[in-house]
Parts: sequence; structure tokens; C-alpha cells
Amino acid sequence: MTVCLFNGIRKLRISVAFVILLILPRYASAQTGRYWDQNLNSEAALLSGIVVAGEGGIAAIYYNPATISQMANNNLSLSANLFSTYFFNAENAIGTDIPADRIQFNVYPRIITLTLKPKKKPDLTIEMAYFNKTNEYIQINTGHSLTGDFIQSNPGNENYSADYYLRYKLQDYYGGAGFGYKLSEELRIGITGLISYKEDQYYNLITADVFTGPDQENSSQYLADSRFHQKHNMFDVRLLTKMGVYLKKDIWSFGANINLPSVKLFGNGTVLKQYEFSNIHMDPDDTDGSSLFRGGRQRKVRSNFRDPLSVATGANFYSPSGKSILLISAE
Repeated sequence: MTVCLFNGIRKLRISVAFVILLILPRYASAQTGRYWDQNLNSEAALLSGIVVAGEGGIAAIYYNPATISQMANNNLSLSANLFSTYFFNAENAIGTDIPADRIQFNVYPRIITLTLKPKKKPDLTIEMAYFNKTNEYIQINTGHSLTGDFIQSNPGNENYSADYYLRYKLQDYYGGAGFGYKLSEELRIGITGLISYKEDQYYNLITADVFTGPDQENSSQYLADSRFHQKHNMFDVRLLTKMGVYLKKDIWSFGANINLPSVKLFGNGTVLKQYEFSNIHMDPDDTDGSSLFRGGRQRKVRSNFRDPLSVATGANFYSPSGKSILLISAE
């Protein structure tokens, strides 16, 4: 939205016709990015997340609960060794051909699990886990200034100064338990119940000013400015259910995982949007519409971060020598 808005501003020549302030929604819906491609632990990271048919290690509670039963011993595990690099670029963020960009390096704490093998039920494996599926953060703070004739109604050159600030944070935490049961040496089933907590924070402030100084041609100082401010803060708590099946046949293994649509428990948010400009007009004799302020705040916005119905399937081929594996997954 921000990029589209500032693509339409040419040298701060703004008219009321270009100012559209949307009515703040009473309901906001979203889905977190990279829905399935989550590398929660070392095994899943090395295999690019294609572990629906096995080899997922402690992340089995997420990829396929039926493979939880592959873990043979009681254990307490922690995986916190992943990192990522992002490059962001917003074209025309603070004026024509003036972008805002950032290269960012992030380290992600991921997953802690407790696996239990009840002695009285050796075919049952229980896994409890707490993990961070999504942890995105970006902050961009940049500015630009130049001199030129930007306002037609004001003769001569003016100084132009613009600043762009963006802060965005999205976190998605999961906690719950999974159960894997071995029906036979070849067939296993499983189910997972998870509570998710999603928090979405967004803050964007864009300012642009045109002004004359005492060393310029005009006898009196001219000042025109504009502000765009948008902020939202939302959280959402949901219940997620996964069901899985795993089949091992000679040198092949097959897996499938059904993710049922999440069920909202509670959550809301607050949205704020403001737009203002002053002393911006094309004709010095016609000041109507040269200044404007519009804004609004909506509290208790019903947030709804959807986790849709999805089905994932996979197959693993184990070489007869046991030295290599070919894995494939689709969702």
C-alpha cells in the first residue's frame, strides 16, 4: 500500500482527488508466510523440509505426527541453530526513483521437545513441543533531500526533504502435544494438537516537506508538508489439529499429513491510519483543498490469521546400501 501511494506522488504535486482514506476495517484476515516450508530442526533444515515420509526427527510433531513413533527413546531436545538473510526493496518509497532497501540477517530460536515412551504401552510415543514457526522482523529508516522547482504555484526552487520509516514484526509460536502409534511394523498413525499464538505489529511513517530558505529567491518562506502514518497491532490464538499416516515397505516409505482448518479461540487488535497535508496547491489564488487531515482509530479489530485445510504427502527411497536417501514431498 505504501509503495503504491508514493508511486502516485510526483514531486509532491498532490491534489485532493488522489487522497483516498479507506474506512478502517472491523475485521482483518491474514495468513502467515511460508506456510509449509518450515525448517524447524537440523534434519528438516538439511533436507529442505521434505520429511513428510520420515527423517524429520524431533520436528515430526509438525511435519507428520505418525512419524513420532520412529523415536525409540525418551529424550529432551533443543534446536536453535538456524539463520536467514533477507533483502528488502521498496521502489519509489520516498519519491520517484528513490527506493528504500535493507539487507537483514536473522537468527531463529526454533524448537524444544520432550519425547516419552510409556513402558506399559510400548507402541505409543508421546511428544510435547514448543516452537517458533515464524519470526520475521524488519526495520527500514532512510531519508533523502534535494533542491528543485517542485511547487508550480511557488516561483523558483524549493528544498525537498523526505523520510521513510518502517518497522514490521510477525511472530508465530506453537505449543502442544503429538501422539504416534505403531499399528504394525509397516503402518503407523498419529495426531497432533497445537495452540498457536500469532502477533503481528506494523508501523509505517512517511513524511515529505518542501520549503524555501532565506538564501532563495522568494521574499517570504514557503512551506508545504505531508504525512502518512499507519499502524496496527494484532494477536490471535488458535487451535490446530494434524493427523498423519506412515507406511514403510522394504526400501520405500510413504507419509501423509492432513492439517485441519484452525479454530479461533480469541484475539483482537488496534488499527490506526492518518493522512495529512498542508499548503499544497497548484494555483496561488485558489487555496481550497490545500490542507487536509483525515484519520481514524479502530480498537478491538477482530483478527483472523487463518490456517487453511491442507494435505501433505511424501515418499522416501532408501538405497540398498543404506548410504543414501531420495526424498520428495508435496503439499
